[in-house]
Amino acid sequence: MKKAQSGKEIKKSTLAQHARREREQILKQSTVVSGKENTQPQVGKEISKSSMGQRARREREQILKQSTMVSGKENTQPQVGKEISKSSMGQRARRERERILKQSTALQTEQHLLRDTRAQPLQEINVGVPLDERCANIVNSVRNREDTRMADTIAQTRQKSSYADKGKGLLTYAKEKETSLVEPLRERNVGVAIHEERNVNVMRINEVPNDELEVPINSERPTRTHIIPVRHNLGNMDIQCDHCKALHWMDERLAKSSISNPLFGTCCFKGKIRLPTLITPPPPIRALYDGDDDRSISFRKHAREYNATNAFTSLGATLDPRVLTGRGPTSFTIHGELRHRAGSLLPPQGKEASYAQLYIYDPAPALEVRSRRNQHLRKDVLQTIQETLLQVNPFVEKFRQAHAILDQLGVAGQTLPAHLHYSSSKDRRRYNLPTADEIAIVIPGDGTKACGMRDIILHLRGDNQLMQINECHPAYLPLHYVLLFPRGELGWAPDMKQWDVKNNRPTEERLTQMEFYSHRLFERDTEYSTILRGCKLFQEFLVDAWAATEQNRLTYYKLNQSRLRTSLYHDLADIGPDGLNPDQIGQRMVLPSSFTGGPRHMFEIFQDSMAITRYNHHPDIFLTMTANPKWPEISSALLPHQTAVDRPDLVARVFELKRKALMKEIDKNKVFGQKVAHVYTIEFQKRGLPHMHVLFFLIGRDKIRTCAQVDKLVCAEFPNPEDDPELFETVKSCMVHGPCGVRNPHATCMENGKCTKRCVKYIHKYIYKGHDRATMVLGSVNEIKQYLDGRYIGPPEAAWRIFGHHMHEEVPTVTRLALHLPGMHRVNYNPRESLEDIIARAAIEKSTLTGFFSWYASNPDSTPYTYQEFPQYFVWDKKNNVWTPRKSGYAIGRMYFASPNCGETFYLRLLLTVVKGPKSFESLRTVNNVIHDTFKLACVARGLLEDDDEWVQCLEEAAIMKSGYQLRRLFCVILTQCSPLQPLELWKRFSMHICDDLAHKIRTLFAIPNPTEGQIEDYGLYLLNQMLGETGKSLHDFPPMPQPIENWSTVAGNRLIIEHRQLQIQAQQADTETNIGRLNSEQRNAYDAILCSVFEKKGTTFFLNGGAGTGKTFLYNTIAQKCRALGHIVVTVASSGIASLLLEGGRTAHSTFSIPLDVLENSVCGFTKQSIQAELFRETKMIIWDEVPMQHKYCVEAVERTLRDIRDNPKPFGGITIVLGGDFRQILPVVPKGVREEIVNASLRRSDLWDDIRVLTLSLNMRLNTTDPRNAAFANFLMEIGTNPQEVVHLPTTIGRCQDLNELLSTVYPQLGVANVSTPTFLTERTILSARNDDVNAINCTALTIFPGNSYTYLAADKMSEDDGTDRSITNRYPNEYLNTLDPTGLPPFKLQLKAGCPIILLRNIAPKDGLCNGTRMMVVRCGYRIIEVKILTGAKFGELAFIPRISLSPSSSDFPFHMTRRQFPVRLAYAMTINKSQGQSVKFVGVDLRTPVFSHGQLYVALSRCTSFDRISVLLPEEAIDSTTNIVYPEVLL
Repeated sequence: MKKAQSGKEIKKSTLAQHARREREQILKQSTVVSGKENTQPQVGKEISKSSMGQRARREREQILKQSTMVSGKENTQPQVGKEISKSSMGQRARRERERILKQSTALQTEQHLLRDTRAQPLQEINVGVPLDERCANIVNSVRNREDTRMADTIAQTRQKSSYADKGKGLLTYAKEKETSLVEPLRERNVGVAIHEERNVNVMRINEVPNDELEVPINSERPTRTHIIPVRHNLGNMDIQCDHCKALHWMDERLAKSSISNPLFGTCCFKGKIRLPTLITPPPPIRALYDGDDDRSISFRKHAREYNATNAFTSLGATLDPRVLTGRGPTSFTIHGELRHRAGSLLPPQGKEASYAQLYIYDPAPALEVRSRRNQHLRKDVLQTIQETLLQVNPFVEKFRQAHAILDQLGVAGQTLPAHLHYSSSKDRRRYNLPTADEIAIVIPGDGTKACGMRDIILHLRGDNQLMQINECHPAYLPLHYVLLFPRGELGWAPDMKQWDVKNNRPTEERLTQMEFYSHRLFERDTEYSTILRGCKLFQEFLVDAWAATEQNRLTYYKLNQSRLRTSLYHDLADIGPDGLNPDQIGQRMVLPSSFTGGPRHMFEIFQDSMAITRYNHHPDIFLTMTANPKWPEISSALLPHQTAVDRPDLVARVFELKRKALMKEIDKNKVFGQKVAHVYTIEFQKRGLPHMHVLFFLIGRDKIRTCAQVDKLVCAEFPNPEDDPELFETVKSCMVHGPCGVRNPHATCMENGKCTKRCVKYIHKYIYKGHDRATMVLGSVNEIKQYLDGRYIGPPEAAWRIFGHHMHEEVPTVTRLALHLPGMHRVNYNPRESLEDIIARAAIEKSTLTGFFSWYASNPDSTPYTYQEFPQYFVWDKKNNVWTPRKSGYAIGRMYFASPNCGETFYLRLLLTVVKGPKSFESLRTVNNVIHDTFKLACVARGLLEDDDEWVQCLEEAAIMKSGYQLRRLFCVILTQCSPLQPLELWKRFSMHICDDLAHKIRTLFAIPNPTEGQIEDYGLYLLNQMLGETGKSLHDFPPMPQPIENWSTVAGNRLIIEHRQLQIQAQQADTETNIGRLNSEQRNAYDAILCSVFEKKGTTFFLNGGAGTGKTFLYNTIAQKCRALGHIVVTVASSGIASLLLEGGRTAHSTFSIPLDVLENSVCGFTKQSIQAELFRETKMIIWDEVPMQHKYCVEAVERTLRDIRDNPKPFGGITIVLGGDFRQILPVVPKGVREEIVNASLRRSDLWDDIRVLTLSLNMRLNTTDPRNAAFANFLMEIGTNPQEVVHLPTTIGRCQDLNELLSTVYPQLGVANVSTPTFLTERTILSARNDDVNAINCTALTIFPGNSYTYLAADKMSEDDGTDRSITNRYPNEYLNTLDPTGLPPFKLQLKAGCPIILLRNIAPKDGLCNGTRMMVVRCGYRIIEVKILTGAKFGELAFIPRISLSPSSSDFPFHMTRRQFPVRLAYAMTINKSQGQSVKFVGVDLRTPVFSHGQLYVALSRCTSFDRISVLLPEEAIDSTTNIVYPEVLL
């Protein structure tokens, strides 16, 4: 054994350089400790030496097996070599090494302390203490010694340490000497920090060599050599407040205080609340609280009943029935108002006495009554309570005295009531609590003392109703809670004051009820609290205390409505000299927004939260934190005989501390990444436990966009019970529901044989719901009464509110901005002021809005911001009513809400959301140098509102640019897409422009030499009706539009069949045989099989399976031409608009078959057997349906079901030959929020129709020049990524790599910044693809910035749809600027920026016959005010011009709790597009942005297969990736 060298200097070493040598040395010297009385521990027994080089692993295992066990038995020798239980050494080796290292480090610390005389008391204390506890004690002793020597330095370093290391119950060495030496030190956690990879709390212990000692004392970034996961623990509740001696956890200290000198605020506000200690109850009562016998058990179990039986007053409240049933713990939760009531001193005739009446009786009869009414209560306990109260409670004598007085008055024929009147007379310099001596019995009119409004009124007889007791009367509590205050100690009184700690005297500051009750809810070693020992009675007391506090505040609002009024400056200024006085004008403020839980408060915080969401877009994380009543901090703080249900105060305090710890962990240690904002709300479960729902908003690369990011944060599986047994037990016990149902019919969740739990939750409901209450209506006649009637209060919530914890929080700060019309700003005033003074002061007052105008009027060259952007850069000085530049911090601006019903105020608000740097109200009304009379007209001029004048402007602009056919097509689009209010007026105004080319056509086609204006207009109506027919509409659908009079049609019949007859004529003129000769062998085999089915009327259903570039479209058109040339009707459709343009006569499947948007399992198409569509399909011989794999199987099944019905043919598809085509390697049907199984199940491969489908395969890639071996290799690579389910794909070197977005843009779009380079051909040949809309938008914005030319900005008109199914309470809640920030899929942006020459993509099927369908790429030719002229870049209509107006669009599906419409040009920029949109297109140059990996089956395959050559593909990979990316393939769906 090595001899300890006393006084050896502690040295520091670089652990990183000597880690292995130190670990081996420490493992060699693992020692055994015995707690032998009056002897020094034997330390340092060595393990036999061996070679640590080649045999290191075997030695470590041997050491782990021979780790010594510690025995604390008296007069025994250390036991050495006892083996631990065997386990898998591979999995547990690290954990065992860490445990040994921890013990070894602590033992070396102990060796050093043995040589220090100051540590001698610790040696005596540690005798018989287990080794783990001694480890904690030893390290704590080192902390304490360092604290004594360097207190200031240690305090500074501790403030920088991680949150879990703070507040571990630090006791100084001096305090340890004062405690009993036979009481072991409480266990402490050592060196706790955060393991950032596992997101759990860990314990960090530094390694040290055997001859040197280094114990980390809260260093800022200690060496993380060994990490041991432990639970977050607050330590023990043993830190006393220096002022009131209340016991706290260290983490409850004020933020500005230190660990070495903690200060606390909740208990006494640093000494400002001074109350006398609670009086110890009489011994009989205390024995019932503390005893272990049957009497005490009954007393604690039925504390509420024992108290009610002996109370002077009754409790009037409606208990929440939700918590009175079931198998869970009961909680005293009230619904509505809570009151204490006092009855007459004598019961009515024939009624039995109760409450205070029993104290008038003799004790024996009173006991019999109490016992008879409560047979489940023990009579001996009732007797003990009664006898004690009769002896010590002063109110017994008060009530008997009142009875005697009233009885005498009754004999004299007087029926006056008695008042228990409180009159403060004590010297408050020493005491701050009234006593029973200050309660006097007053008879009104006897001239003794004045009666007060808060007096307790007592009547002799029971002819009167129960009298309500005022919450502010000091006897409010002791009259009811006789077991909590058996000596009648009075409660809070309105005249109580706070304490001046410095001068040791009362202040003029009022002591509130919340402060009084909060002080009483803390445990102190200096007093015996019956309140905290009341069990269920304590629950009732908590609810009562908060209800009384809140009701007192509501009473203040009710009684002081007239003291402060508010009105408009405009109204005040209009009052003449003979007008009203200030007390006769203005509005009463009912429940102000400062009242937590009131309707205005809830509305305000909702709007603040929406402002944060508007600024930061959608939240990234929805997190719920629940309270665990089994937390060790709660269990250790319980008093004897208590459970967590008995101490809601502890549950509330611990939950708040752990909530703060969690939020600090997320803020400081960035476990989720860089958080920029959060919104949380506290809610209380049915049985009272608190939980927090919080939304986190992340920024930049930390925003959750990929599955890999989700996997880093969320684990949806059980942890390994061997690696992390504690976490496994937590998940098993707290996060798994059941078993229930048939397996466990007696589970607590079971009611009537069914489980009552539901798994689906709604995020916005939780965040904006607020605490428990019924529905509130803003502006109700009596908001106070409605609030009281609708509230629910449980014990934990009551404790939470009394402690002053927040129910809701938002970060960053939201600055609320005034909104008012000119001269209409709000003015608060006292009606006692003179009218002249009020008007003079109001005239010079500035609101935040007028101050905003003043800033830009005085600083015209300042950077222009909108009103709501302004607080990000400026701060409102409330004292001087001016805006000043912001020097630090950050805030989000929010204007007060105004609904559309508010008229001009709403339109003013709408302008303020978009206009930057206005100098006055007039400048807001100025648009294009025109000053409009109203804010509404200014909004219309800016396009922020829908108005029929817009279509007038649109047609005027178009008439200047073009005429004839394009104007007719534009007018058709306005009718079908824009819903004009007066279409006839538009027709009358522009009919001559729309028909100005028809005179020549009439002369040519109908041989009418001089057509009249009426004939021209009539023919125009006929052509317009024909165009409307393409969309399934007619002029009859747009009354009062006129109908064509003459029959201009040369052919009568079904227009759909006529269109197909025209296609037959075109096919007969085409060189079909040439195309047939160009078919390869695979194509020819498919061609023959399909035509055989058509000619022989077999009605076979085919699936043409072919990858990208295999010539499917060419084969479709060839087959269709052949059949049409022979007089057959062939219907050609595709699943997407852009793919349908590649088919001759192609249309989208949804429009052709009228497939419902929300297709279901049993859906059918939306036309009848008598419709023109049914007639067409009865004549149809073949249907070609391309890109069908991306269509939901229900769509195909609906078509099949409908065709069988209309053709009265039981064969599949009614006997029509069907050619379905596509590639299952490409994108599958989109299932919103669907998992893999749901997506695969939605594909055609999982349809019952698939068994009857004949598969034809095309494999030769016709797009790539396969004679080039590099193209052949690339074709094989495409097949590999389309079929191989390997998640990581290594890209070939032939694919170009780009370093950043600018390089990708310059590669795909060379010379993008040079004028006149962007031509239709240039744009058609190139595109950039990305998996997600956000990335596509970012690329397009960057490209437009580079592209030269003038930028045109178009703002949309957003509104909520108001239909019969819309909840008006929702539509009137969301501000317009929030709608503006929404970017739903399929809708154009609110702010659309374009330049002449830039590419755009169409988002709706406007005119499919003219090539304008969803997915059509176009180039902007001219940007008008209300119209855009474009040139088509895709399909057969390439190069043709078209007009695009603004139309009203709604998202096809929405996750929002409302329906919205957006009037905007239905286009987006198209330098880049999503991979899904590109399916079916081929281009020469393709760039693929893979910084965000693909997330669905087939996306990578589609992206790389769009290019016609391998050497014209460029990719942009993430910075950390070199040549690989993620690929997703579902092999189960492939052929």
